[in-house]
Amino acid sequence: CSAQVNTVWRHGAGIEGVRPAWLRIGEREFPGRLIRMPTVIETHKSLDGTTFYKTGMVGQVLVVAHDEAALPVGAEHVDGLTPPAANVRRR
Repeated sequence: CSAQVNTVWRHGAGIEGVRPAWLRIGEREFPGRLIRMPTVIETHKSLDGTTFYKTGMVGQVLVVAHDEAALPVGAEHVDGLTPPAANVRRR
């Protein structure tokens, strides 16, 4: 299976700071939004399973759904990526 994947950014009127996007996989298109995370997340990589190297910092996430109603509202995600980070901005 070799489907072509494209991300198309569309600028339009809407919520301040929200960047709408469409993810195209083959012939199908899915709506998405590029949103800010409440905290910066560090990414790490290991070559041997014991020593880890910092490889980057993530501050935004592309959220894609089957329909627009399932997408989060707002320009910032209120929760983190893990259960302990739920409602991290309110704490």
